[in-house]
Amino acid sequence: MGQFLRGFKKGINEFELAIQSLVNIILLSFVYFFGVGLSFFLSKILGKTLIKKDILFDEKSYWDDLNLKSGEKEKYYRQF
Repeated sequence: MGQFLRGFKKGINEFELAIQSLVNIILLSFVYFFGVGLSFFLSKILGKTLIKKDILFDEKSYWDDLNLKSGEKEKYYRQF
């Protein structure tokens, strides 16, 4: 009887690992396709560029000057 219970417990553990892997694959695929894919298509439809991909060989730096001193100081306190 003890050998049966040990074998049963081992079988249940292997089944749990298989189900866990399957559920993780399904959930992560769902999140990837709907999260990343949906945001990609929305950015394409709206014409938004999230990352500058242009390679400028004549530029020394890709730094964007924000010129923060030109606006009012109160405007920068509550940005969100």
